[in-house]
Amino acid sequence: MLARANRRMTVDQFLKLYEGTEGKYELVNGQVYAMAGGTATHADVCGNIFAALRQKLRGSGCRPFNSDMGLTLTDESLRYPDVAVYCDPRDLQRNLREVRSFRFPKLIVEVLSPSTAEEDIGEKLLAYKRIDTVQAVVIVDPVDQTLELHERVAPDEWRHRILPPESGLSLRDPAVELGFHEIFASD
Repeated sequence: MLARANRRMTVDQFLKLYEGTEGKYELVNGQVYAMAGGTATHADVCGNIFAALRQKLRGSGCRPFNSDMGLTLTDESLRYPDVAVYCDPRDLQRNLREVRSFRFPKLIVEVLSPSTAEEDIGEKLLAYKRIDTVQAVVIVDPVDQTLELHERVAPDEWRHRILPPESGLSLRDPAVELGFHEIFASD
């Protein structure tokens, strides 16, 4: 994140004020932060994951969204995960032509960038784990080509694994598998 505005606001105020503006911003505890752009490698990996999930989840009742879709964490915090999967009717049965953020993800994927890695594996990860519907958070390092999986095993218990080199991703909920080359392909 690059810059912070001084005005404290709610998610609703933020969405109205920043609709159609140039650049990308997040709202964290009522404060607006400008987000930096990513590298081509970051964009490739995000696109690969989104495309693979979209194909594999078709007809399942779950839908992946890219970082254009906001995730409302609280009344004063809204993030844009790189990829998130939503299955909850409270999100998906709304008017998708108008909705700009959801609240009930099942899976969140963050692809690391040098400028945001510390926050992604720190503050964001903790916030994502506090969402009752989240079953897994995946941290992807596009440079080292590694995967870190945080899976919910009980309401307040998480299992953390760094997956072996060149392994794919196998999730319980949503039940989906992504191969290593599906995630990290660059062509």
